Amino acid sequence: MVILLRLFGAASFEGVALHGQAFFKSALLWAAAFLLLGFAEEFAYRGYSQATLAEGMGFWRAAPFLSAIFGAVHYFFKPMENWMDGLSVGIFGLFWCFTLRRTGTLWFAI
Repeated sequence: MVILLRLFGAASFEGVALHGQAFFKSALLWAAAFLLLGFAEEFAYRGYSQATLAEGMGFWRAAPFLSAIFGAVHYFFKPMENWMDGLSVGIFGLFWCFTLRRTGTLWFAI
């Protein structure tokens, strides 16, 4: 798969390679960034918003609405995303709504 990505110009093997302590520092910073991103997205789309809209319009009416917004935000505000990325993110948003409904917590999605 990696070879095909390289052949079609979708992957590059040039750049700065990290070794030793710099590698672990970078990995830790990236892990922290993704964890914070998970917290922010889940609390914004399936935390407060989902709970508030679910009170007024019901959980399963609010879920596709917020998932569509979630997908649209990824499509329109991330420059390298295409329509398939926005659609798949929206579908994953519905899945995370389902897990929220089943577990009662956002931790699984984070």
